Amino acid sequence: MTPRGRPAALDRQRLARWSVAVLSAVQGGYMLLDGGRALVVGSYFTPSSGEHAGRLGPWAQLVSLVGIEPQSTPMKVVFVVLGVLWLTLAAAVAAGTGWSRTLGTTLAAGTLWYLVPGTVLSLCVLALLLAPGMRRGPENTGVTT
Repeated sequence: MTPRGRPAALDRQRLARWSVAVLSAVQGGYMLLDGGRALVVGSYFTPSSGEHAGRLGPWAQLVSLVGIEPQSTPMKVVFVVLGVLWLTLAAAVAAGTGWSRTLGTTLAAGTLWYLVPGTVLSLCVLALLLAPGMRRGPENTGVTT
């Protein structure tokens, strides 16, 4: 039991749930901002100095290998759509919806290609969503509906 009289497992679940929500908001916010900017201005954010100045991240090489032009309009739209989906996930997890785990695992697995920062965030979200305490569903998260 915690000092508040709740089982420690509930506090861990709540922490995991809010961690997923925050990580999802970070991932989604950045992808939406970057993709939206690329659609409007014509290019994604890139480092402004150093060895990688002006170059896209490793994800661009990966999508190029499968025949997708990183600077193409369809790829920029993919960024915007994924950003919106990640933000939807953040809200759904925070609200304790029953379908958020399915969306989260699908979205995180489907965004592993977004090397490097997106891969790390996706792996963290996957690990949290697949943890035993998160598998039980919204009834165990302390959320009342």
